Amino acid sequence: DGNLVVADGKGINFSAWGNTGGTGTDNKHETLMAYEQGTFTPRLKPNDSETGMVSGVGVYVRVGHIVHMRFSFTNKDTTGLPDGKTIAIDRLPFICDWDGQSGYDTTTNLMMQRINTRPQATFYTNDNTSILYGIYASDGGQWAGWQSNDFNNHASTYLNFRMSMLCD
Repeated sequence: DGNLVVADGKGINFSAWGNTGGTGTDNKHETLMAYEQGTFTPRLKPNDSETGMVSGVGVYVRVGHIVHMRFSFTNKDTTGLPDGKTIAIDRLPFICDWDGQSGYDTTTNLMMQRINTRPQATFYTNDNTSILYGIYASDGGQWAGWQSNDFNNHASTYLNFRMSMLCD
């Protein structure tokens, strides 16, 4: 007759279900430790400065170690972004966690207006960071940094997307 309250630092343990055959399964990965939902304020900016930075709006839901986010930059003046810098988005609500291994979380459902698009353009994040970096498939199939020049041509830029990531 009320809410289930779990002591701080504890969670709901699902280890009785047994190992499903995947590798690396342990108690840490069989315990649901968190549920949270909220808002955050991401920033679109050059990867190495705050020059020309614009703020957006975002919402998230965290279930255990997975964070689902949706955020946007709507009708933003990006003409102040400097040329020749890789575009980045910082101030994500959590730090990405790949347990020290290499791996990336990438965006999905990327929608853009008034941005010069590139082939297979997306954003990714590395382990132990809360910053997304813009990349695209360049000639020869190599990934290259998505340059701020593609974003700074309009006083009313739109960028909206969803992403899920592993977090600590």
